[in-house]
Amino acid sequence: MGQGRHTGTKAPIDQLFGDWILELERKGRSPNTILNYERTYRRNIKATLGNVEVSKVTTKMLTDLYGAHQRRGLKPRSVYQIHATLSSMLTQACRWGWRASNPAQWAEPPSAQNEVPVVPTPAEVMKLIDEANASRRPDKARAMFVAATTGIRRAEICALKRDRDIDWERGIIMVTRSIVVLPREAPKEIPTKNRRARPVAVDDLTLSMLRQRLEMLEERATEAEVALAEDPYLFSDAAEARFHGSRIR
Repeated sequence: MGQGRHTGTKAPIDQLFGDWILELERKGRSPNTILNYERTYRRNIKATLGNVEVSKVTTKMLTDLYGAHQRRGLKPRSVYQIHATLSSMLTQACRWGWRASNPAQWAEPPSAQNEVPVVPTPAEVMKLIDEANASRRPDKARAMFVAATTGIRRAEICALKRDRDIDWERGIIMVTRSIVVLPREAPKEIPTKNRRARPVAVDDLTLSMLRQRLEMLEERATEAEVALAEDPYLFSDAAEARFHGSRIR
C-alpha cells in the first residue's frame, strides 16, 4: 500500500518501512544500501515495533529497544545503525504528515566508535598477490594488483570494460559502474554511488597488467573457440567475457 491510500495515523511501523523503502528506490539509493536497511529492520526492529502504530512510537520505546540489543551483546555500531534506520523512517513519516515530530530525535543510541582501518604494508600486499598468482586462480592476482595501485573498489573492478572504461593511450580508467549481487536476484550493473564518472590515472606497470589481462582474455576465447564480446569485461572468468544478466560470462 502506498502512502497515498491512508493518512498514516493508523499505519503500523511495518507499513511505514515498506513505503519508506519504495521512496528510497524512487530517489535512486543504491541496492546495497537498501539491502542493509532491510537486514537491519528484519533482524533488529520488526519483531519489537513492526505492529506498533507509527503515531504511537515513543522515544522511550526506541531507547528500550537500543538497550535490549546492547544487553544481548550487539556492538555499539550495530545499535547505532538501528537508530539511524528508525530515525530516517520516522523523518519520512513526518514529511508525509503521519506524525508531528520524530521521537528518534531525542533517543540516545550508544556512540559508534570510529574504527581505524588496518592498512597492509606494501610487502604484505605483494605477498598476497604472489600467493594469488601461485594459486589455482592466478588471474585473480591481476585484479588484486589493480585494486592495490588504484584504490578502485572490488565491485567497480568487476564492471570494467575494455573500451568503455579504459583509455589505453592516456593511461586512465574511467570508473562508471559497479556490479551488484543481491540475494535471490541476478547480478546487474549499477551506476557509481554518486552517479558520476570517476577518472583514475594508472601507472605504466598497472597499464601493463591490464594489457596482459586483455591478452589472456583473447587467448582463452580462442582456445574455447568462442567469440570474445565486442567490449569484454576485463575481469570476467568466462570465455566470452559477456554479461548475460544471470552472471558475467
